[in-house]
Amino acid sequence: MADNFRILLVSRSRKVLDDLAGALQGQAGIDVEPQLAVNGHVDPLHGSRTVPDAVVLHLGERWREELAALIQRPQDQRPPLIVLGPAADMNVMRLAMQAGARDYLPEPFVPADLVEAVARTVRDRQAAA
Repeated sequence: MADNFRILLVSRSRKVLDDLAGALQGQAGIDVEPQLAVNGHVDPLHGSRTVPDAVVLHLGERWREELAALIQRPQDQRPPLIVLGPAADMNVMRLAMQAGARDYLPEPFVPADLVEAVARTVRDRQAAA
């Protein structure tokens, strides 16, 4: 793969966004693009000029709307999704699966789990290519 794998990190929390970026910093072949969702838009891909190779979405207080926005997109316009959210809420996990989540990491997230989830997503893309 000649180009780096582009990951869009989305959160409504600056601290969580910084923690996510820090966990992935220095990973070879990965470009991280943090996006602080503070503007009222619920679509995690709002403002992206191109569809990223994957999205890491930290669910906030508007998690239903955020996941619903992804579900409304055509399947071919939904990048692989890794979701960080509450550990014990089956409704959140179910909606995340409907949005196409490949992995669901409970909060508080473990950096090594995020790195492994991203590595699996990169390997899946390379295998498909």
